[in-house]
Amino acid sequence: MLIPKLDEWRSSGRFTDIIVEVDGRQFNCHCVALATVSEFFDTLLGSRFPDSSSKVITLCEVINAATFELILQFMYTGLVNITTNNAYNLLKASDFLKLRGDLELKCINFIVKNVPVQVELKNWRKTFIYKTTELTSYKLF
Repeated sequence: MLIPKLDEWRSSGRFTDIIVEVDGRQFNCHCVALATVSEFFDTLLGSRFPDSSSKVITLCEVINAATFELILQFMYTGLVNITTNNAYNLLKASDFLKLRGDLELKCINFIVKNVPVQVELKNWRKTFIYKTTELTSYKLF
């Protein structure tokens, strides 16, 4: 979680130095904030990839805009509202972005506690099997 003032600045566009585009929607962000919380952005922004010097990063077909907005909320505040409608997308995005922190564990715990097993297994098959060892500790398999 970053300092609350930084989230206020992100919301107003103050001191932002990069734009992340998702589903045609643009999100003003701070490179240092993205790199601090995400291994994906840390590698991308700190490398010699062509995108590393771009002021706009486009995430294609990996994360939808609503999910990325929640991911930014988590990155900047450490808070996120996990629901049955967004838990799988948040988990998938957290894995893709290699987020530091406990969002993946929060999503897994939410799914285990709030989603019926047969619905959960169906959704897992549709997306991907994630950290089987963590899930087996919950006796789902």
